[in-house]
Amino acid sequence: MKVLVSWLRDFVDVTASPEE
Repeated sequence: MKVLVSWLRDFVDVTASPEE
């Protein structure tokens, strides 16, 4: 499940810092 965690972390990072 480490892959899922990595994907989630990346997704959250993008959501927290959206590129304008």
